[in-house]
Amino acid sequence: MSDLIKRLRSQETVDAKPHAIELLTDEAADALEVANRRIAEFERILDGLPQDAIDGGWTARGISAYAKQLEARVAELNAIIHTPESGEFLKGVSIEAEYQRQLHGIDATEARFDWHQWFWVTGYLLGKALAACKSGEGDREKAKHHLVTTAALINNWHNTLTGRAAASVHSNRGHAVADLIATEPATCEPSYAKK
Repeated sequence: MSDLIKRLRSQETVDAKPHAIELLTDEAADALEVANRRIAEFERILDGLPQDAIDGGWTARGISAYAKQLEARVAELNAIIHTPESGEFLKGVSIEAEYQRQLHGIDATEARFDWHQWFWVTGYLLGKALAACKSGEGDREKAKHHLVTTAALINNWHNTLTGRAAASVHSNRGHAVADLIATEPATCEPSYAKK
């Protein structure tokens, strides 16, 4: 590029024939296009860095401090995701859905289309909510948490249907529990039938 700039500024270029000047300006335009692409790439890479880092004044201490800020932010976000929320329903569903994706992983296999498993796990979680409501005085917080967990599961099911990232419904104990229930039908008897 510096050689091109020297040639553009030289007296030879000023005195050159139009065709030679046109070739040189085409070469300059191509070089500018390449430089603009590189600048855009560097801007993308540097996006989000503090200005002192970009200006070249970033020391090892500055890098360490910035890394600690990022680690603190990650810890803060993880704390949000890993804290059950049952007070604000929609907020809780959003947090729980992300938690499920992190806990069980994103399912990109054909198994994510196992609609029976989605249905079964949804029913299983709703059953846990019902059991929490019915136990003794009723455990409202646990019931609300199970409802939020169920809604988050349905959110992940919806994500599967719409092609977005969704938690794996197969990385839980659902199949083992379903198999246990299927092999021991007496355990499925309603409480009124045992009288």
